[in-house]
Amino acid sequence: MAGFMNRFLEWVTAPALTRMQASYEAVIIRLEEFSTQAKFYQTQNELRAQRLEQQLIQHDAKLHQSLLLPQSAIEQQFFDVASAKINSLVIAGLHARSARLRSELEIKAPIFKPSKQLPIEESLRRLEALNPALYPVWRELFENGAKGYVEERLGSCSHREQKYAQLFGCYLEIYAHGRILDIGCGPYGLPSYLATRKACMVCGLEPLPMLETAAFEVVRGINEFLPWDDAQFDIVVSGTSLDHVMSLDTSLREVNRVLKPGGKYIVWLASIPGAAPFNEKSQEFKAIDRFHLFHFDRIWIEPLFERYFDIEDVTIVPQPGFDHVFYCMTPRRR
Repeated sequence: MAGFMNRFLEWVTAPALTRMQASYEAVIIRLEEFSTQAKFYQTQNELRAQRLEQQLIQHDAKLHQSLLLPQSAIEQQFFDVASAKINSLVIAGLHARSARLRSELEIKAPIFKPSKQLPIEESLRRLEALNPALYPVWRELFENGAKGYVEERLGSCSHREQKYAQLFGCYLEIYAHGRILDIGCGPYGLPSYLATRKACMVCGLEPLPMLETAAFEVVRGINEFLPWDDAQFDIVVSGTSLDHVMSLDTSLREVNRVLKPGGKYIVWLASIPGAAPFNEKSQEFKAIDRFHLFHFDRIWIEPLFERYFDIEDVTIVPQPGFDHVFYCMTPRRR
């Protein structure tokens, strides 16, 4: 009886085992197909990842170049710090711009006391009398700068495509409100860092003749002799122009004079560690390049600022070899 039952069970289960074995083999075949497909998709994904990585590398390279930042891995830390500074300034600037525009909706075109403009030749004669030994060196650099503006517009830091000019504009959105004097505004119309301002609220001082029509008031003159009465401006801006003056002390004193009480002096400069202090009383003068008598280092320019101003904010955007530095200062009454 037992033998009969065993044969009966084998007869019943054999087809099921055969079917299970066939199903198992089919599953194995399917898994192998899935494995082949997975390897194919993995290869495709790796290719996509490589292409994406290459695109990101190219994008980073363009971004580095556009911001005048280094592209080497060794200098990546500078890019990381600069990116964080840029993001925070842009966000703060957008909020400040929104608030400023709302406050200006009801403001009509103001009427300001006009400047006491001197012919540029008279301003230059006064500058020569200020320091006859230094003036010929400065005048040669001034002429070089005039040629440079004509030959290479992109060299202007106030140009609309200059990324750090746009960043300085964000800084101005935070701190600059009211009537603005831009010293060294450039000969190409309204600088990009003032692009959102009403023309009636901006006055520019520029020693060079304008190369483009300006939609705002521009007075030809120099920082050492500002042709306005005392306390005429809420804001005075110097966007990479302060390192082109002949007398720093005289220029800072003049800015202090034309600012209203509680006004702000907002400066953008390049700080080069180790740059030698400028001694305008020296009798031995030598230009350090085609356009400059001196370069700034924060170590020596900030004590000079503090003769005339209280420094309220310092924002540093680092680069290898030098830093972009933005200052916001209020005048000390003398």
